[in-house]
Amino acid sequence: MNSFKVSFNKSFHNKRNANSLSSSKFNINTLNRVPSTSQTTSTLTEFNGMHSSGIKTTNEISSNEEILLEPYNYLLSHPGKEIRTKMIEAFDYWFKVPKDRLNVITKVIEMLHNASLLIDDVEDSSTLRRGVPVAHHIYGVPATINCANYVYFMALSELAKLNNPKMFNIYTEELLNLHRGQGMELYWRDTSTCPSEKEFIEMVSDKTGGLLRLAVKLMQEASSSNEDYIELVNLVGIHFQVRDDYMNMQSQKYADNKGFCEDLTEGKFSFPIIHSIHASENSNRQLIYILKQHTTSIDLKHFAVKIMQDTGSFEYTKNYLSKTEEKARSELKRLGGSTARMAAQRLNFEYIDSGAMYRAVTLAALRQNLSPTSLEDVSKIAQLAATSHIHLHTTSEPPPLPLTHSMPSSSSLPQTLVYLNGEDVTDEIRSLEVTNNVSGIASNPDVRNVLVEKQRALASGIYDEAHTTSSITPLIRKSPKGTVMDGRDVGTVILPNADLKIFVTASAKVRATRRFKELQQQSYSKRISQIIDFNKVLEDLEKRDKSDYERKISPLKKADDAIFLDSSDMSVTEQVDKIVELVLKRAKEKNIDIDL
Repeated sequence: MNSFKVSFNKSFHNKRNANSLSSSKFNINTLNRVPSTSQTTSTLTEFNGMHSSGIKTTNEISSNEEILLEPYNYLLSHPGKEIRTKMIEAFDYWFKVPKDRLNVITKVIEMLHNASLLIDDVEDSSTLRRGVPVAHHIYGVPATINCANYVYFMALSELAKLNNPKMFNIYTEELLNLHRGQGMELYWRDTSTCPSEKEFIEMVSDKTGGLLRLAVKLMQEASSSNEDYIELVNLVGIHFQVRDDYMNMQSQKYADNKGFCEDLTEGKFSFPIIHSIHASENSNRQLIYILKQHTTSIDLKHFAVKIMQDTGSFEYTKNYLSKTEEKARSELKRLGGSTARMAAQRLNFEYIDSGAMYRAVTLAALRQNLSPTSLEDVSKIAQLAATSHIHLHTTSEPPPLPLTHSMPSSSSLPQTLVYLNGEDVTDEIRSLEVTNNVSGIASNPDVRNVLVEKQRALASGIYDEAHTTSSITPLIRKSPKGTVMDGRDVGTVILPNADLKIFVTASAKVRATRRFKELQQQSYSKRISQIIDFNKVLEDLEKRDKSDYERKISPLKKADDAIFLDSSDMSVTEQVDKIVELVLKRAKEKNIDIDL
């Protein structure tokens, strides 16, 4: 079968012409993770210098205030599964929020989550939380409720550090959703009204999904991303809650932490209970009577479990979880990363980021103290490029989500790994030092000649496994059915005979807006007081565009037969959809079969 090759140039334009940008936007950055709460120990009292699990005690906080926070700090002394912190780490794969801002967001979410648990335990008449007595059994209901409400406002005060009024609106909106969801669940319980599955899922989206959406919306507001991640967040929230309902009835570990079938004692309409009630008229009456009793009888609970088994409710719940997982996986694939790499994933093509190869050579040169601007080092850098073993590997899909209370970490998401002489340098080639020097390396004609050979070999599936001085030295792999290559001169120099060439552009104003936001984040992160002028950002960007477009060595230019795609007003998803559509159309014209 023929190998289908896509030349994927990313360029930019103003209204008059298409101009270039020296570094590709299709590269994968790894996130700086915030410390998880399991790595630290703390109590809740200090507004400044908090970490994700709470707030440290300082001399500034009165002993009275410490007393107010005792129920909260008691809960923190028995840490949970940190699902929300892990989810934040995973989503930062896309957002790349400045670390100090990410820390604030993480703290806010953890504070809200733990405070809401104090309230939930009171409203549900729970006896255990995380394997120990609930806080209100120790400190009393009034003190526990007051403490939880106090923490809600402390979280809002913490959020004020980010100095973004939009975040207050987001905070308010999702806390309202959370209380709407909790209110409906209490109404169903207290009136013995069994909701439909659809009503239950809507409630879960409000209640369980509320804090998850809040985290992601705050992260998005602190980043330059405009992609829609809400569908994925909602699926994660639904999967988590339905999984929790299943575990409540079926897991011994869950029983040890909260008690066997605690949902029955609380009189709660959980997912398998709702299915069983609607599946049989007889089980409808029996389960509702059992829920009304708020039973603690183990025998009666086993009887209720038997009813749910007989109506196939546990099997139905597992099937539902499989479907939501499949939908979440689909969203992960859709959101996977750069436009070019996402298109390659959708098509099951090999993805090659030519810019990453120049970054790898730049890193190798810097390690040997070679300067890209030194005439004396030019030939040495070219020789280094020829003898370096550069291997790109785009990971396959992450493993299936386990039926546990865990989120995939950012490292489990698909990404392009870059190896230099066998060493994983994926993170290091994105450093500021490499970024500041890569254009000099890319302008070296001898380096470009060497890397063009390597890139053509990658696209053709020709590999030399041996570590020799050959300029073509990646590892052997199976010849792909297609290749998507991303880079400035792919369509004009590297793959002039590619089956399809796509020249992706974005207006200078759109890019200037993104850059302006990035500079604001950097200023905040470094705590630098400076005025950032959008017009100056736009002017500098247009000057760089002109320079890149007119440079003598491999300027970015649209190939005569390339398809022009303006992404200024398109989301990443819309771009990928359009690219896949163009590939399938061209493949059909060339009688090349592509099996999606």
